[in-house]
Amino acid sequence: MAVAGSWLTNELDEFSDLDLILVTKNKVSEDKNAMLAYAKRMGDFLSGFTGEHVGEPRVLICLYDNPLLHVDIKFLTLDEFYSRIETPILLETNKTSFKRP
Repeated sequence: MAVAGSWLTNELDEFSDLDLILVTKNKVSEDKNAMLAYAKRMGDFLSGFTGEHVGEPRVLICLYDNPLLHVDIKFLTLDEFYSRIETPILLETNKTSFKRP
């Protein structure tokens, strides 16, 4: 798991979204149900949809509650993670908590 976007530049404010990158061993981005299953395990999930309309089908645009938060989760394999426009900050996670649903 990594974080990108305004988090990197320390420009977060009360209106910012959170841009996360979830790197998986197997490709998840072609399975919307798998993407949603991961997202639902990350908090009080309200809704989510994929980002085809912005040209990025590997992104799941999510809304969480408590607190109300817009989170974009990009699902990449390790090979896809190497090609990027910015260098995100890697977050520590409990490996067992992110096993494929």
